[in-house]
Amino acid sequence: MSFTAKVGETGKLYGSVTQQMIIDVVNEQLHVNLDRHQVESQPLREVGEHSVRVRLTYDLIPEIKITVEGEEVEQEEQLEETSKKPRSAKIEEIVEAEEIIEAEEKAVAEEAEEEETSQSDDQEAESE
Repeated sequence: MSFTAKVGETGKLYGSVTQQMIIDVVNEQLHVNLDRHQVESQPLREVGEHSVRVRLTYDLIPEIKITVEGEEVEQEEQLEETSKKPRSAKIEEIVEAEEIIEAEEKAVAEEAEEEETSQSDDQEAESE
């Protein structure tokens, strides 16, 4: 039996192959009606081959081999990479924007200071 699932960088599945998924495939292939509780296994969370026991009766417990394969997610990752900018590029944009804002604030402050100076000069001239 073979299952495919999305896999992270470490080889672990994003989800898992559950007992219910396993028993559904067994029931479909063998045309039987088994229950998920008959599968003696924890959910499979890693890529590779696994042996799973299915308890049919008290003393009849066959092992079935299950292969978990990684789903191709390279195309999705490439789309995400092209749509997203690298973190360093985003940081550079933020720093540039902050520098522009600082320069604008400085120019506004200098302009306000010049106006105050010219107004005080005008007031001194009027008072003389």
